[in-house]
Parts: sequence; structure tokens; C-alpha cells
Amino acid sequence: MSLTPIERYIIESLNSSSKNFHDLSEDLKLESSYLKNTLSKLIKSNLLFFQENEYFINSSNVHEIKKLLTQKTSKNYELKSILDSARNRFINTEDGLNISKVYLSQDDLEMTQSLFRQLKSFLSKKSSNSKSKSIQSKYIFYWGNQTYSDVLNFLNS
Repeated sequence: MSLTPIERYIIESLNSSSKNFHDLSEDLKLESSYLKNTLSKLIKSNLLFFQENEYFINSSNVHEIKKLLTQKTSKNYELKSILDSARNRFINTEDGLNISKVYLSQDDLEMTQSLFRQLKSFLSKKSSNSKSKSIQSKYIFYWGNQTYSDVLNFLNS
């Protein structure tokens, strides 16, 4: 089994505290029937349970949940969904995705990689401090780099 992005977000939302259906719906801004179906699937998979009108992460299955959250196929599916969403947003709105095509010396490349590591560290610290915030108010950051030869090889394949 691997988790869909929506299943991951439900688990993230419940990680901070148990929630009733209304609170989950407000946190995630999902269509009611879709949220109900996904919650039902997670309960059947023994990852969540429902008690006294609230949804909880099944604490006896925390090891399995962590394994599913770190599973490469689940992460890749989430990454694909995020990038597809971003592509759609940047193509269909006035917002822009900044792409810089530059020549870098080895020193410049190393400095850029150092800055990316600093940013990753900063975001990692912010991520660990924001467990009580709503899922829908979180930001997603993405960055990366590749050479023109990588792009050209992809286009030629």
C-alpha cells in the first residue's frame, strides 16, 4: 500500500491533534464526499480510527504510518501532484515561476548549493515548529537545478 497525497495530508492534519469531520474539512478544504471516502479507506486500512465523533491516528500503527509516509512511491506521487498543480497554476495565472539560465563557475555552483542547504535547513526548522497550524495555510517550496544537457537529453529521448 502507498498513500495518496490526500491521505498524506489527512494524516498530517491529524498528527497535531484529533479532529471531527468539520474541523478536518475546514483544515483541508476538500469536497465532503471525497473526504468521507478517504477517511473510510484510512480507517479500513487501520491507520485511523473514529471515536466520539473525532478522527485519530491509530497509535498502535505509528510505525506503519511512518513507513508509508517515507515510502518512495508515496513521496513521488505527492511530488508529481505538487508539480502538476504548480505547472497548471503558473501556466494559467499571472504568477510566474522564475527560471534562471546562467553560467556558473565551480565556485558559484558551490555557493549556490550552500545557499540551498541553508534554505533547506531554515525550512526544516520552520516545518517542525508548525504542527498546530492548518494544512491549507502551509506553503510549499520547491527548487532545484539541472544542466542544459540534461534537458536536451530528455527532449531527445
